[in-house]
Amino acid sequence: MTQDFSRRDASTQATDALLPLLQHLRQSLQDARHWEEKLESLFVEWREQQLTEYAAIGQKLEQISQRLGSNIPPMQEALPKSVRAQLPVFRLHPEGASLP
Repeated sequence: MTQDFSRRDASTQATDALLPLLQHLRQSLQDARHWEEKLESLFVEWREQQLTEYAAIGQKLEQISQRLGSNIPPMQEALPKSVRAQLPVFRLHPEGASLP
């Protein structure tokens, strides 16, 4: 009987010790769910903005390319000259494309 009492006492002490921790974890999980939704919303908003800006830049590059009558694809124009210099150049000839 003494053993039963000491077991129940130990169990009660463990429960009393763990209860605040469990409550804290529950609150932390609720907070994390709130922030997860908020962060996801912010990311989606940021990504849409980036895609809009990227599309606008692509349109501007296309307009520049058309005005210059350039055979360089617009995305290559956006690259720094040092990088473009390392790319192979394809020239269009009446008989077809050829390497330099």
